[in-house]
Amino acid sequence: MTRVLFVGQSYIAGDSRQKLARLAQHPGYSIGLVVPSVWEHESFGRYVFQPTPEHRAVTFFPIPIRNNGRVFAFSYHLRALWRAIQTFQPEILHVEQEPGSLVLLQFVALKFLLRRVKLIAFTWENLFYCPPALRDFLERIELPHLDYLLVGSADAAQVARQKNYRGPLAVLPNVGVDAEQFAPRTGAALRATLNIHARYVIGFVGRLAPEKGCLDLLRAFAQMPDDCHLLFVGSGALRDDLARRADELGVAMRVTFQPAVPHARVADFLNALDVLVLPSRTTPQWREQFGLVLAQAMSCGVPVIGANSGAIPEVIGDAGLIFPEGAINALRDHLARVRDDPGARAELSARGRARVLALFTHERIAEQTLAIYRQLGVD
Repeated sequence: MTRVLFVGQSYIAGDSRQKLARLAQHPGYSIGLVVPSVWEHESFGRYVFQPTPEHRAVTFFPIPIRNNGRVFAFSYHLRALWRAIQTFQPEILHVEQEPGSLVLLQFVALKFLLRRVKLIAFTWENLFYCPPALRDFLERIELPHLDYLLVGSADAAQVARQKNYRGPLAVLPNVGVDAEQFAPRTGAALRATLNIHARYVIGFVGRLAPEKGCLDLLRAFAQMPDDCHLLFVGSGALRDDLARRADELGVAMRVTFQPAVPHARVADFLNALDVLVLPSRTTPQWREQFGLVLAQAMSCGVPVIGANSGAIPEVIGDAGLIFPEGAINALRDHLARVRDDPGARAELSARGRARVLALFTHERIAEQTLAIYRQLGVD
């Protein structure tokens, strides 16, 4: 029995543990999880760890942390962490924390105390820039001690090599899609509940923030005919500015704002759309790292349009439409094409669903993760 201990604060949300459950279903593997007992999320508030009965095959170790909510600066209480290690006796430490984080430093140190344990880390970082001095120092300590580095995109792989990581590496996002939950369904009832009766509904789901390109989408939408409606699903500092700009552009009556919804309801809102747009804009220290909502929409058979920021083209592939980030008229033209060409809309819908089933389901990501473990000689 190969014992794999995962580490990651994102798993405090029950919906995020499906990959672990899929891994635990494979014969010959025992899966454990170290997770903060409480996590303060900057956008969604306070999470308290709750075990999920449907994931009972996973052994949970909720542990108190210091510096809560600070992704790079938080750390686990060492005594409780050591008890978890001693109890589970892992052969693989799969640490889904960025290089440069204190948590990864803790596990690099633990590796010296454990014989023959393999250490895997994960990074989304897809933009090379000079990080704060402490983070840069920790990266230089941690990277040479990894047995494997998983990265979220091809750009992230390039950045890792620029940071002089020389070990084995693979592009494998650490998130996936439940293809049964995110499946094509009618969204007519939700449209009626939201008082949206337009022929063509354009949507955005995510943080309402400048780097997400929400204002670009609004400006492109303002050039669309009156039978179109724009639905923003999400919360953020840009919400009031978007409402003001919609009023200035004369489209306020055709724009609906829905605050962020629980993960369990995201599929309902996606199925209420005719097209989903992710118009992200690159900044000096950020570009789109994946865009999970794209894969979720594609799984629902909803056509997608994305800017060419970061990993968006990599996720969409040939199953959607891409425009140069910030190019308002190009975005408008793509919106018009999906609206006016039923054949193109149907083709994008079918391609999107097929691409997710081939690449982005929890099952596919679990299978690829097991292949990594076998490369390490631990099976």
